[in-house]
Amino acid sequence: MNRPEKTKKLIIAVALTTVTFLFFNFFYAYHLFFKEQTQLFLFSSTYLFSYFDKPAWLAALSGDFLTQFFYLRGGGPAVLAALFVTEWFLAYSVIQKISKSKFAAVWALFPVAADFVSHLSLAHNARISVGFILTLLLFLVYGKIKNRSLSLAFAFLLALSGYWFLGSSVVVFPFLVLLSDKDLKRIFLHLPLLPLVFVLPFILRAKYLLPINETLLFPAILLKSLLPLSALILAAFAAVIFQKNKHFFPVLTETSIATILLLLIIVFGINSNAGFKREKIFALDTETYFGKIDKVIELAEKSKMESRFVAYYTNMALAKKGELPNRILGFYQPAVQGLILPVSQNENWQTILFSNELFYLLGDMNLAQHSAMLGNTFSPYQRSSRMMKRLAEINMINGDYPGAEKFLRILDHTLFHKKWAQQKFSENNANCNSSWLLEKRAQVAHSDTIRNSYDYIQSIEFLVRQNPDNLIAIDYLLSFYLLNKDLVSFKTAYDKYAKLLKRPVPKAYGEALLIKLFQDKVSQEEVLTYRIDSEQMRKFAEYTNNFEKARGNIEQLKTGFEFTYWFYYHFATFKED
Repeated sequence: MNRPEKTKKLIIAVALTTVTFLFFNFFYAYHLFFKEQTQLFLFSSTYLFSYFDKPAWLAALSGDFLTQFFYLRGGGPAVLAALFVTEWFLAYSVIQKISKSKFAAVWALFPVAADFVSHLSLAHNARISVGFILTLLLFLVYGKIKNRSLSLAFAFLLALSGYWFLGSSVVVFPFLVLLSDKDLKRIFLHLPLLPLVFVLPFILRAKYLLPINETLLFPAILLKSLLPLSALILAAFAAVIFQKNKHFFPVLTETSIATILLLLIIVFGINSNAGFKREKIFALDTETYFGKIDKVIELAEKSKMESRFVAYYTNMALAKKGELPNRILGFYQPAVQGLILPVSQNENWQTILFSNELFYLLGDMNLAQHSAMLGNTFSPYQRSSRMMKRLAEINMINGDYPGAEKFLRILDHTLFHKKWAQQKFSENNANCNSSWLLEKRAQVAHSDTIRNSYDYIQSIEFLVRQNPDNLIAIDYLLSFYLLNKDLVSFKTAYDKYAKLLKRPVPKAYGEALLIKLFQDKVSQEEVLTYRIDSEQMRKFAEYTNNFEKARGNIEQLKTGFEFTYWFYYHFATFKED
């Protein structure tokens, strides 16, 4: 290899590493954090042997091992950068071997670009990248075998066993073999490889208990995860065509075509796979998981998104700080949809996983456990490190110490959750007085009752009745009625649970009370019993006067009143998010 070629390869490798790390670290990091939270890798013999229950055991085991490093800030981008550079180097070697093309380094970017954009999807994972890398490596080993009989035997051995330890990635192997064959006799001998790699998975389907639509794809979930394999075959084929017809295609033509096609893959791939809106939601979710309340509020303010998920995490952060009734109308509120994420058949697994955060915050451990169990069950691999931690916490709060120990022992076999599990082991007993345990146990209802699991307002009111000091539950109960514009229920609940609380009347509550008290035409003496701030009463009179003058003109009332409950009550409309 001459010096310019080495320099070109070095430049491509450095550029690929830099772009990958910067993109996934600064623009898509929370997707990677979430991928780690929905997987679990254990250092135990029982767990490791479980990989043999399905095909692609080596690709799956290696990919899951690498995915655990997504837990670290910068860990996921570093892992992906290493995978992509390795893919590119091996793809370059494969295409160079097949085509002898001077532009093999450029054509080798095609499968890497396809894998890059595929990783933007939650359904694509490191298992597929590792399987792809191992397949390329084994093809290069095959190419080093000079003896024809041995190389043929190696090819058929890999075709027969590849699905067992590589999974779907092995389908690319026979195509590469056929492209590299130089004479018709060898092509004829290798042709049976194609039906073998496609038919064998269906023969083994019953053994692995796989549904027919997942058989050939495993360990991939979606068909588009095989895009890197297709991109490699097409790139290798294109390199062969251009090399054999290089007298008809000037250097500039090949370079231009390769560049245009590469850009098309990147642009269309990002457009169809990237979820930048979802990235902002994962940011809120992950920072909530990490307990960074102020960061959640900061991200919500920056996002400017009108989404029930943004409202959901913002409301929880404000509730934790005790600021929900004062700032609830300072953010987009899609009525009660932004307060509670329902656990129902109409929601996806991610929403169900998210929903446990509120139930845990309120102190409803039954609903929190239900949501966490379903979130773990419906996640792609039914192994969620985050849900395991939550279930351990719930059992500790409920006093089910053997139940908590079960989850803690599982987490004790992990690399990055081991320390957390060992700390919780010391608290997993009846004599522990840790502040977080005392705080959460104080929220838990002392008795239970039969209730509809979908009637969330009944569940919240039950918590408040059992523990009138549960301010977060009180604020959620009152906020539910406020956002639903149910002032009758709001005032009833306020009089029963919040009127005698020793705190200044929160902004949204005072504004809502003034509407209801005005509607009921109560006496001045009764109004004074609610201790509403005199300035707020003055502004209400001003708003009422302006409202009558505006005759329904919303623009005339925005200035000075846009973030008041009066404005919300008159002009907010309910719509699906």
